[in-house]
Amino acid sequence: MSDLNSLSSEELILHIVRLATADGRTVNKTKLLKFVYMMDVAYYRKHRQILSGYTWIFYKYGPWTSSFDNDYWNLRKNQKLFVTETKEDGYSEDIIRFRRDLEGIEKMPPSEISLLFKRTCAKWLDKDLSTLLNHIYFETEPMIGAKKGEELDFEKIDTDEQEPTYYRKKTNISGSKLKKRRAEFLGKIKKDKQDKLFFDVEGFDSQYWEDVANTD
Repeated sequence: MSDLNSLSSEELILHIVRLATADGRTVNKTKLLKFVYMMDVAYYRKHRQILSGYTWIFYKYGPWTSSFDNDYWNLRKNQKLFVTETKEDGYSEDIIRFRRDLEGIEKMPPSEISLLFKRTCAKWLDKDLSTLLNHIYFETEPMIGAKKGEELDFEKIDTDEQEPTYYRKKTNISGSKLKKRRAEFLGKIKKDKQDKLFFDVEGFDSQYWEDVANTD
C-alpha cells in the first residue's frame, strides 16, 4: 500500500520541480507536464492508481490534461514556483525553478516520489525535448493505439512490482514502417510550428521548436 494517497496534484508538481531543478538545473512547462505523466505511468504500474489523479487525453502529439494547466497557474498565482518568462521568435517560454524560501515546502519529497523520479524521469533531464516526446509517443503503453481526443487507457500498463520503469513493447510494425511513422510525426510537428495551430494550447516553447529543428 502506498503512503501517497493523500498527496495533492499541486504537491506532486512541486516535488517534481524540486527534483528536476536540483544541481542548478531548470525545467520548462512542457517538460514538467511530461514528467507528471511519466510519474503517473510508473506509479500505476505498481499501484494501479494514477498518482496525480488527472484524466489524460491524447491531444495533438502526446498526453495532455487541462488539470495540469489549472494546477500550474494556481501555483504561479500563489507564487509557489519561481518562473522566468522569456520570448524568442514570438513564442513564450517558462523557465521554472523551485522556490526554497517558502514556508511549508522546504521538506524533502517522500522517498517513493524521489525513487520514482530517479527511475523514470532523471535520465531525461539533460535530453532534448523532442527525444523525450518521441519516447512518450511511441514507447509508453497508454499511448499505444490511442485515438486523438480520447482518454488514455492506463489499464494497458503491465504490472511490474519489482521495477516500475519503462521498457519498449514489441510491435508487429516493421522497422521501416516505424521509421516512416516517426518521420511523419516530426514532419507534422514542424508543419504545425509554421501554421502556429496549437502552441498556446499545450504551451510548447521555443526550446521545443529548436529541439525539433535539430532532429535528424
